[in-house]
Amino acid sequence: MKSRYIYTLIIFAIGFILYSCGEDTVKPPVTDDTNKFFPTTINSWWTYTNYELDRDGKKIDESVFSSKYILSGKVDKDGKEASVFDVQDLSGNKIEDSRFYYAYRTQIFEYSKLLPPLDFSLPIDIPMTWYKIADEKVTEWTLFTQKLDNAEFQFGGYSVTLDDTFKVKMKYEGTESVTYGTNMDQSVNAKKFKMSYIYGGNAKYSGFPIQIPFTVESVNYYADGIGLVKHVMLPMSITLMNTEFYRMPGSEQVLLEYYIEK
Repeated sequence: MKSRYIYTLIIFAIGFILYSCGEDTVKPPVTDDTNKFFPTTINSWWTYTNYELDRDGKKIDESVFSSKYILSGKVDKDGKEASVFDVQDLSGNKIEDSRFYYAYRTQIFEYSKLLPPLDFSLPIDIPMTWYKIADEKVTEWTLFTQKLDNAEFQFGGYSVTLDDTFKVKMKYEGTESVTYGTNMDQSVNAKKFKMSYIYGGNAKYSGFPIQIPFTVESVNYYADGIGLVKHVMLPMSITLMNTEFYRMPGSEQVLLEYYIEK
């Protein structure tokens, strides 16, 4: 009787071990899908100092203002769970429309129209959708391309025809040390991503071929455990028939303080 009891226990133990091993073989691998350089926990916030840059890239003191980004919630946007960032001044007043982002592993996506920061309208049609604005596993990629064929365009008081390609491209440029903080006394290694709006330049005025190429560049710096530490929009100008007809000041946004909800 005793030997039968022991035999039963052995059979049960072997069966349990085999079941456990079999269960382990069918478990999916454990993966970490969390993006380390773009926190997305609700109630996290970041405050920034913002200012314009002159043609030499120097700070224009009278343009300084502060802003606060609050991760207020999550919503569905075209099949992705978007993090909603409310943009306010330090008194809590809304100063911009909410922004929508989605982060996954080494990637960041923005839900937008990717419009270049120009105060004139280009004859392009960029759809409102998700665009990958960061990926540390890829060096370069194209977000949008549109070929302009004899597209009418009013610029600098002239009616010109554009006949070239407009592109929006991204580039990962590695890591760089960035200074931030209320007293600008802290530094962190941040991942650098450059966005470029590029127009090739071919155009016509009164039937004569002319060149009006331009490139608008912005750079975002993201740090692990923090998020966006710095954003820079580089100054640019556009020349038409050897005359500068358009100048866009640059801008800079630098992190002052932040809080990441656990």
